[in-house]
Amino acid sequence: MNDAKRGQYIAAAIQELQPLGFNIIGALVQADVETGRFRKIVGWNNYWGIKAPRNWTGKTVKCLTEEHFYDLPTLAPFLNRHGKDVESATYDEKKKRIVVKANLDFADWYRDRLALQWYAGLVKRLYPNAWAARGGADPTKFFEGLVNGKYQWATDRDYVKTLVERWELYYKGKPL
Repeated sequence: MNDAKRGQYIAAAIQELQPLGFNIIGALVQADVETGRFRKIVGWNNYWGIKAPRNWTGKTVKCLTEEHFYDLPTLAPFLNRHGKDVESATYDEKKKRIVVKANLDFADWYRDRLALQWYAGLVKRLYPNAWAARGGADPTKFFEGLVNGKYQWATDRDYVKTLVERWELYYKGKPL
């Protein structure tokens, strides 16, 4: 992502998320982690790795993703829905997890503001603990709310730790 596009995204994030009470830096840190420091944005404006819901009628982008599963009961629903899209599955002995690589449909938006509005709505609908903590000065509770509940934003057990570490780097002067 070039600096102009990143600046445009940050300006849009401030305009769309701040009125909803979001800690902007927390939301930007999540986008930073999900996109590999803004280098791998899915499609035009999917900064969070949001997969296309079953009823999605908007733009989609097929993308190879890596998902982590720590037991078979959590793997089974994924395979029921996406089994035909799986390219490989291996067992990571060191981290004691099943690593699945699959080509999945990800949602995309033509405008960054539409993506940000969808993101905010998704957090509100499916991640109530994150929504409740979205405005804290320290976004740790927001990050935890993304994985502690009925739905988990990421399948990696280290997701919250990764987000917090990136947040701490930001506050030590390393820019997003």
